[in-house]
Amino acid sequence: MTKRASISISFTPEQADFLNSLVRDGEYQSVSEVVRAALRSFQHRRAVLRAEIERARGEIAAGADDLDQGRIVEGDVFFREWDADLEEREEASRRPIP
Repeated sequence: MTKRASISISFTPEQADFLNSLVRDGEYQSVSEVVRAALRSFQHRRAVLRAEIERARGEIAAGADDLDQGRIVEGDVFFREWDADLEEREEASRRPIP
């Protein structure tokens, strides 16, 4: 079995009720299991966000290089492509975690 570290945390009464309802309804075996699942989801979302920030930085650097080289794209074309790509990435980030 994987080693576990015990950490004491506090929840609002509403949060505690929600956590307990997930266990009571049989979706999870314990509150700890709920919190671990939520933490995995949070970790995944942060990783996706960090990857998106790095991708954006790369796009900005590439765009600056293109500008320096005289390769220019009309602003409306750029933003249309950027928005389409962003929508695709947001949709992918909403898919369930495997």
